[in-house]
Amino acid sequence: MLLCVLACLVPAERMGVELPKAGGVEALSMEDLKRDTWRLVEPALEGRGFGTPGYSEGVRRVVQRFEEMSLHGAFPDGFTHPAGPGTAVCGRHDGDGPVHALFAHDDGSGVAGGALPAALTISLAKVSDSLDGERPGIFVFCITPDLDAVQTLAGGTEAVVLQGLDLPDAVDEVDYRALRALAESIWTELTPRPRP
Repeated sequence: MLLCVLACLVPAERMGVELPKAGGVEALSMEDLKRDTWRLVEPALEGRGFGTPGYSEGVRRVVQRFEEMSLHGAFPDGFTHPAGPGTAVCGRHDGDGPVHALFAHDDGSGVAGGALPAALTISLAKVSDSLDGERPGIFVFCITPDLDAVQTLAGGTEAVVLQGLDLPDAVDEVDYRALRALAESIWTELTPRPRP
């Protein structure tokens, strides 16, 4: 009985068991959405206002998450580029086929104003990462404080833009199941199926 209890507490990977990687929208998790939202609103960032150390740290955290998902910087100099009052963070996954671009508005304040759209974008980048060799095109994920720059950043590519979403502005009011469902619908919009 003690052996079962100990074995049940050890992750399968540490026991030498390789679990299949969740692919497509199955890669979306409420835990990731919660973690990424919290990492962008935690008190240590002191509000993430433009030009503050908290804003710079938030940008660094988004870049780190994009790197964890094997995204490549979408700009010639990497992941970041000045945009309006702040910094656009854009990454891409290469694949065969058309370009699919997602832009999220981050005004550098609060939950609804930036953290939730950024967390949604990070989660959708994870979906793209899970597709690995089966990616139906090039995927670009951008979080930008300047939506006027979207056309410039997109380079004429049609893009899905996350703005004006009806989202709560307090972390404890977020319904992460509904947020995950919203992410699924955004993924469907981002990757339309060809008509027969």
